[in-house]
Amino acid sequence: MTGIPLFIAEPTGTCRLSLRRFRFRDEPDGHSHDVTVVIDENTPVTPDNPDGTKPVTDKRVSRNDPRWPAACTCGERFRDDDQWQVNELDWYEGNGQRFAWGVGSWDGPPGAMIRSEYRDQPGRPLSWTIFLPNGRAWNTNDPSSTPGSSRLGPQWTVTGAAPTITVDPSINDQGSRPWHGWIRNGELVGA
Repeated sequence: MTGIPLFIAEPTGTCRLSLRRFRFRDEPDGHSHDVTVVIDENTPVTPDNPDGTKPVTDKRVSRNDPRWPAACTCGERFRDDDQWQVNELDWYEGNGQRFAWGVGSWDGPPGAMIRSEYRDQPGRPLSWTIFLPNGRAWNTNDPSSTPGSSRLGPQWTVTGAAPTITVDPSINDQGSRPWHGWIRNGELVGA
């Protein structure tokens, strides 16, 4: 049985820059006012802070900028005390493919592997975020779930060097589009 080969995707140093206005669910009907507008597809990424964390980029675009969404798609105008958010979706490239990934976008192609240093743990192999065939992202340092329970189980065993890794046991992602399978010798293989 052939699977989907894993490949390493590297950051390009540029990002998709977007402006998001939203209101927390305070409407009686549970409606959440939320609009994002992309303002640039090729902006340099804001450098990390000296401690390796990502800086808050809300100050990057003035609140007087006319590109900020003024109203929700339902027509409700945003209030000054609603949320203002500047988002950077980092561009990644690998295996002839380019995709943006970050807050609000988890749409890497199946098999893409992104190095996730912020998820590294002492005594564990390097952490990688891997995009599954169902469109979801999974991380090699995620804890497994216990079947039939919401309780978290042990972490997966990861052997080999990226991208030719093997992961045990199988991955059983039960999101809106479930996928169950393995990572064996650098391939995503369905169950």
